[in-house]
Amino acid sequence: DLGMQLAADQAAFREWQSAHEHKIQIAQTVATLCGAESEAEKLPAAVRGDALRTHQYLSEVEAYFEQCDFEEAQIGSNTVPGGLLLLPDVFKSPDMRRAIQARYGSAPTDEAAQAWKDRHKWRREVDLSSARQYLLQHLPTGDKRLQQVRDTQSDFQLWATHIGTDPFKLFIDTTRPTQLLYLQTIMLNLQIIYAQDSAANAWLAEQEANT
Repeated sequence: DLGMQLAADQAAFREWQSAHEHKIQIAQTVATLCGAESEAEKLPAAVRGDALRTHQYLSEVEAYFEQCDFEEAQIGSNTVPGGLLLLPDVFKSPDMRRAIQARYGSAPTDEAAQAWKDRHKWRREVDLSSARQYLLQHLPTGDKRLQQVRDTQSDFQLWATHIGTDPFKLFIDTTRPTQLLYLQTIMLNLQIIYAQDSAANAWLAEQEANT
C-alpha cells in the first residue's frame, strides 16, 4: 500500500539523517575550509551538479596536491652532490595530473594549487582525508533514500490527482457510511504521512487552494 511504502521510505531517510546528517555537515565544513577549491565555477563541467562525483574529484585533486607537496619537500631536502637524485617511484605527480585530466577533462590550475597551500595551517588541525571519505561513503545512501521518498511522493501526487474529488474512481459508494468512513480514514492517514515533508506539505496546500 502506498501509505505504508511512503511511511517506510520516510522512516529509512530519517534513520539515515539521525545517524549521519550532523557528521556530514561537519565533514562538509572541514572539506570546504581546508580542502581543494570547491566553488562550482572552478570545478570541471563533468562534475558540476553531482555532489558525489564532485567529492570524488576533489579527493583525487587533494591527493595530487599532497603528492606535489611531498615532492617539493624531497627536492628541498636533497643533498646529493652534483644535483638531484630523481627517483621515478617518488615523483608521481605528473602521472596523477594526467589521470585527473583524462578522467575529468581538466587539470588543477596553479591558482588552485596556491589556494591549497594557503589552507595548510587549517589542515594541521583536522583530518581532511577522513572527512572526505566520510562524505564519499555516506552521501550516496542519503541521496538514494531521499530519492525513494521523492519517488513515492510523486506516486502519491499522481494517485491523488487521478482520484480528485471523485470517490467512485476507487469504486467506493459514498452512500454507504462504512465505505465513506473507510475512504476518509485512508485519505487522512495518507495526508498525515505525506505532509511530514515540507515540500509535500506545500503541494497539499496548493491543491487545497485550487479546490
